[in-house]
Amino acid sequence: MICRAGVGVVTLLLLAGCEADSRAPNSANGALPPNAPRAVVDDGQAAPYAELLLRARAQVSSASDNSYSDNWTAVGDDAGRLEQTAKLLKEATDVPAERKQAVDGVATGLSQQAGQLRDAAKAKDAKRATDLLASIQYQIRQLKPAP
Repeated sequence: MICRAGVGVVTLLLLAGCEADSRAPNSANGALPPNAPRAVVDDGQAAPYAELLLRARAQVSSASDNSYSDNWTAVGDDAGRLEQTAKLLKEATDVPAERKQAVDGVATGLSQQAGQLRDAAKAKDAKRATDLLASIQYQIRQLKPAP
């Protein structure tokens, strides 16, 4: 009786371990870390500005990690998500007053560079991707609220 119970417990632990691994974040497959902002759905409603900035930072970080690993498909996917985030940034309603003027221009540039990053990923152009990622990170930094 105890032997059967022991086998059952071990089986449950093994199954739970397998399930936990399948949900673990993995930058190699483009998944964002667990502390990344929640998914933002482009449903016509404005998303919170601060959350969009966190999302953009997580996306460019993921693209950078994937670029370093030569995972060009994931870099292209990250670039597409970054283009969507740039579009949503233009629609955010709670933009801090000191950033309102900059948001439209920076978001437009961010969207264009995300498209260029997607093209660089398709071409597997590491130098171009690295240059674009640095520029994108700088643009996102320009949008952070003043201390």
